Order: sequence, then structure tokens, then C-alpha cells
Amino acid sequence: MSNSNKISTNNNAGKNEKNSGKNVIKGNNNKSKNIAVLAISILILILMIIIVGVAYAKYVTQVNGTATAEVAKMICNMDVTACDSNDQTIINPYCTVTLTDFNTVNNNEKITETSLNYTVFVSPKTGLATLPAYYWEDSSGRRVGSASQPLTGSFRKGEKDTQIYKIVFINPGTADITAGIDFDLTAIQQSNE
Repeated sequence: MSNSNKISTNNNAGKNEKNSGKNVIKGNNNKSKNIAVLAISILILILMIIIVGVAYAKYVTQVNGTATAEVAKMICNMDVTACDSNDQTIINPYCTVTLTDFNTVNNNEKITETSLNYTVFVSPKTGLATLPAYYWEDSSGRRVGSASQPLTGSFRKGEKDTQIYKIVFINPGTADITAGIDFDLTAIQQSNE
């Protein structure tokens, strides 16, 4: 009996070893499956990157071309001439402001190529606290503006034009008031161009 017990024990031990061996093989088999799944996932990811890259590249195109544009030349000039401060007949000092829509260079006239609106602003130079009261006159002596509103006007494209205004200072306190004044011209192309 002791012999059969040994055999049976040995058989059980052998079975356990076989089962143990199967368990080890099964463990290696799971690792192989995990590696295979990981490799397939990486391949799928690489394929997706390639497909998306090709699809994106398909829609990226290069457009070649040339364009030319000619910008209309806007001309608006201002010339300010002060009155003679030594002239005793002048009651109120003034400046003559001449606005033109053309340039003359070497006897060649260029006229503005676009219609425009202009505004002339008057401000005191540095060191002068305030401006004295003033008003604007056109070339026929008619009042067209005052200190509360800047001088405005317009030029039409292709038409040579000169507009002359006078800014007259009321009670300036000095005949040489025009030396302390800045004139600023702003011209804007008309929106209907």
C-alpha cells in the first residue's frame, strides 16, 4: 500500500507540475497577446497619422498669381501767409490760408486724382495758453467758420482748384499773434469714389 500511495502521490505531483507548467505557458500566452494588441494599436495609430496627413495634404494647395493695383494720388496742399504785423492800417491781424488740389514740379502740373474733403484745425503753439477769438472768411469776405468749428471744404477729382480763406483774430492783444499758431490740414478721400 505504501507503494500505491507513492505512485498516487507522484502522479498528483506530476499533474501539479503539468498544471503548473500550463499556468506558466498561459501566462506567457497572455503577455504575447498583450504585445500583439499593443503592436496592432501602434500600427493602427501610425496608419491613422499617415491617412490624416495625406488627407490634410490633399486640401493644402498653393495659389500663385499676381495682382496690380493703382492707387489714386490725393493732393491737398495748404499755404499760410501772415499779414504784415508792421502795417498800422490793419485793425485785426489775420492769416491768408490758400488750399490747392494740385502740385507743380518743373512746369508739370499734377491734379488730385480723387475727390476729397478737407478740414483745417487751428491750435496754439507750445507756450501760448489759448487762442484769441477768431473767424474764417472766404475770398469774397463772407464768414464761413468760427473758433467753435474748424474750416471745412472739398475738392473734386481732376479739377484744378485754389481756395483762399482768411482767418481773422479778434482782440488778440498783439499784432504778432500769428507767430504763435499752428495750422493742421486733414484730407480724407470722399466715400463715393
